Amino acid sequence: MLVNNQHIEKGLIMIMQQYKISYIRAEYAYICYRREVLGETGEIYPYPNKDTSKQQTDGSWVLFDITGERLGTVSNNGTVRTT
Repeated sequence: MLVNNQHIEKGLIMIMQQYKISYIRAEYAYICYRREVLGETGEIYPYPNKDTSKQQTDGSWVLFDITGERLGTVSNNGTVRTT
């Protein structure tokens, strides 16, 4: 079966779009990381803000708090990196 490059490119774009993580999942992964890995308890501060956080073209999230301070990044598979 022959498939032209246009169909392959469309298929790759569809697959890549499927792996974009939602903001809710990114926020959850970040909070779990702070609690489980860093051992934080009680209220998490500073807390990520959806309006100031940015989703990257690869689907990962750069999380910012309400004041615009960068908190960390969450990849599509849920890996958290704090800043």
